[in-house]
Amino acid sequence: MSLRKTMPIMAAVLAILLCAGLLSAGLKWPTARFGGEPVGAPVFTASSVYVMGVDGRLNIYELAQGTPQRPYDFGKPTHVEPLAFGNTLVIGTDDGRIEAFDREQMQQLWTYPAKPLETKNGQLDNLSNSAESSFSGANKGNETLELRSLVLGGNSVYAVYSNKTIALDATTGHVQRNWTLDDAGPAAADGSRLYVMDGDTLRAFSATGGAGWTLQTGPLFKTYPAVDENAAKVYVATTKGYVMAIRSDSGNVAWQYPLNGWPMVTPLVSGDMVIVGANDGRLRALNRDSGGLRWSTDLGAPVMGRISEVTRGGAKILLVPTQAPSIAAVSAADGALLWNYPLSDWASDVAVSSDSRFGAVATRDRMLYLVILSPMCTIDSPRSLQPIAPFVELNGRAWAWDGVSRVSLTVQGRGQDVTVNQSGPFRTMLDLSGLTEGSVDIRCLADGRDGSSEVDNGPSKSSPILSFTAAQAEMSITAPQAAEPGKTISVYVRNPGAYDMQDVEVEFNGKKQTLSSPFTLTAPSTEGTYNITANKPGFQTAVTVVRVQADQRMFVGIAVLGVMLVIGLLYFLLTRKKRVAAPTDYSRVQ
Repeated sequence: MSLRKTMPIMAAVLAILLCAGLLSAGLKWPTARFGGEPVGAPVFTASSVYVMGVDGRLNIYELAQGTPQRPYDFGKPTHVEPLAFGNTLVIGTDDGRIEAFDREQMQQLWTYPAKPLETKNGQLDNLSNSAESSFSGANKGNETLELRSLVLGGNSVYAVYSNKTIALDATTGHVQRNWTLDDAGPAAADGSRLYVMDGDTLRAFSATGGAGWTLQTGPLFKTYPAVDENAAKVYVATTKGYVMAIRSDSGNVAWQYPLNGWPMVTPLVSGDMVIVGANDGRLRALNRDSGGLRWSTDLGAPVMGRISEVTRGGAKILLVPTQAPSIAAVSAADGALLWNYPLSDWASDVAVSSDSRFGAVATRDRMLYLVILSPMCTIDSPRSLQPIAPFVELNGRAWAWDGVSRVSLTVQGRGQDVTVNQSGPFRTMLDLSGLTEGSVDIRCLADGRDGSSEVDNGPSKSSPILSFTAAQAEMSITAPQAAEPGKTISVYVRNPGAYDMQDVEVEFNGKKQTLSSPFTLTAPSTEGTYNITANKPGFQTAVTVVRVQADQRMFVGIAVLGVMLVIGLLYFLLTRKKRVAAPTDYSRVQ
């Protein structure tokens, strides 16, 4: 039985909405749903994956099977990304409380403040506990509790509130020092300095409490400063459309690079490059010393959030959240797009397991994906919400750390191998013309040269397809314009890709038959004009006209000869000279 006859019916509009999360694959376990929208990147432990929700719950999933564990409830909402370092996980809630845990055992290490603060109308009302008593300044009672971010620098955890920043000992939670700000926001730190946005100004403070520098950069939009200690620079992507490299010791601008769009990606320092992105859909690698462009890649959708870097041996890939929505894997060496993994909604930042095998990402619709990074096969087109014809070209990408040995494509449970290079894009044609409506399940799996095989524990790696009836493909028919009675006619019926069509219903001279292109037909014995009509489900009807008549070449030749003789005779009569008679009456001759 042919492949087209085994396929159930293509997707009506329901397949568009098939929980875009169903259009996924390469999952270690099926996507898990949690309560509140995600905050920051998930967190890996040796045996679990954590994802923080805005509802104040830390959701916990067992790494091997994705079994949900009892969540840790902080009792207050949070919009601050969790901070993970070493074996410590630090969580901050909107009311200003900060808690540090051993992230393997979820045992509390310290809290800040040591006792809950009493608040009135969202403001500090009681600063009597020992943790807060180290604050200086006369207006303590007016300091708000809005926590903006948590960052690590050296042995300090910096808690950035709306109008102050506190340095806490990363081991004990004791207050080390503090700074007063006007409108604090995104921050970063290294062992020597704290860099924090104060409105549209970047301020640097010495980690020991000394004064620093300020630089008006313009505000940041959902991005953070990025510190490069090796180059002694800090990078910011501002809403003015620039990436700025700032000398960390002086605050002087070393270089700036104009972006064609609104930067929504925190710069990533990768070796001697700075990786940046914007809402124009391009990911760019800049030279960290000069700001010169190394490479630029169009990902087809705005890029956003934080980029994660994954290294194995000498190879390095970048995992980039996009608003497609998807996670795109890009080669750090040359910017080549390796694969593009579809998600159900906009993504949080991507976390990578310590062994570089998995990427964990949570989406705005509260789904957690645990993606196996290699091998990976993804389908580029057809895309979601894209109507397709019955005969469709499928394009995809396959990648593995050590190269791809094989790609297996499965359509409605029936498999076929696809020719693919060691790593890179591939294409193949699918004949879906036997379908009328419904959905088509397409899976694409890759095998690596190291013997690894991609697994798919998600619902399916499906190419999202619209209603089959939403698009009827054109079909062409080619035949001679004229034929002699009883003679053979050669006919070709082809699809838009110029491939010969199989099992086409052909109607000619009152007779219907199913034929495969190319085929021959016998012209009727009676002269006249006849239609050749080709029909195939899902394709527009194709028609051509054949005129059947006897061979007129001899008669035409005789007629032409006769015309030529007539023309010659007329020419002779019109051009011959008339004879003049001699005169007989010589007397008239002068």
